[in-house]
Amino acid sequence: MISIIYLKLTLRKIKNNIKIQYNTADDARLADKNGTLVENASNYIQSITKDGDKIVVTYKDGSTDKITLNEVLKINKQPAIDAVNKAAEDKIAEINKTPNATDEEKAAAIAKSKCRQRKKLWQQLMMLM
Repeated sequence: MISIIYLKLTLRKIKNNIKIQYNTADDARLADKNGTLVENASNYIQSITKDGDKIVVTYKDGSTDKITLNEVLKINKQPAIDAVNKAAEDKIAEINKTPNATDEEKAAAIAKSKCRQRKKLWQQLMMLM
């Protein structure tokens, strides 16, 4: 559910910030604007959807453009990875300081912690997508 909400928010953010250039090859009246940015581009967009690794921009006139996700969305995964890894390192250090636990108990707790770390990392990365 979180991923769907995040995707909707991301698509809304893309719609509000997308840069659209005039392509006037078929309209001589707008030849002087060819290649320049459209002002208030979001006013001309009906919807933005995700189709695989592409973003589909549908304009109010029914025309569409497909662009790769990387062209409009820069995802920096490293901060999420670093945060999850740091939390896991802290938890493992805490486990190793447990005075009354046997080596086997510590190893089992560390294995469980690493499993949780992989799950948390996966969740964090999915939220970034």
